[in-house]
Amino acid sequence: MLTLVNNNHTGIKYPIILIPGLGGSQAYCKPKDVGSSFAPFNLWINFFHMLLPNKVFDYFRLQHDPYTYESHDSNECDVTFPGWGDTWSVEYLSQHISFEYFGSLVSELMKDKFYVRNFTMRGAPYDFRKSPDDNKQFVMKFKHLVEETYTNGLDRPVVLLGHSLGSLYTLYFLKNQTKHWKQKYIKSFLSVSAPLGGTVNALMSVTSGK
Repeated sequence: MLTLVNNNHTGIKYPIILIPGLGGSQAYCKPKDVGSSFAPFNLWINFFHMLLPNKVFDYFRLQHDPYTYESHDSNECDVTFPGWGDTWSVEYLSQHISFEYFGSLVSELMKDKFYVRNFTMRGAPYDFRKSPDDNKQFVMKFKHLVEETYTNGLDRPVVLLGHSLGSLYTLYFLKNQTKHWKQKYIKSFLSVSAPLGGTVNALMSVTSGK
């Protein structure tokens, strides 16, 4: 993977943005049935709540509006996905148990002084419960993140590394950008384990819990 990120003959390093896959970023819940002063708690991944799968489902589920065709949080919980632009919420998926995700990759990249967290090495956590076309804020936020990272990286184009569902999000984003914009800001798009033809197993897991 490191070879792919820095695969060039000039020795020039390029800034990178990590786009996680399904379940690949931390999620926090703020219950709606308590006072607003109640601090959000880590919902994904939280070992305690994994022992209460029905409660996790109540917190995590989306409600679909048949009139606007948009989805929103349930009446149980406001769910947020923190760490936009930084990498901490996609390096490890739990604060207390080592559910490592991009952690090793980030550590290896940081051995090169060019790569600095939240500067030339960014993360793009998102609401992985939604499809790309249902997450309209992502395109606008991600475009700004790419342009900001380009500037941070000495005006060098950005490497996009998408894993699984993150590859579909990245592809959806790129299809909505002009050729001129992509030629200026994007160095390459590395797609890892992208379900470009769909994923029946993931659908079965979501619907059955197995």
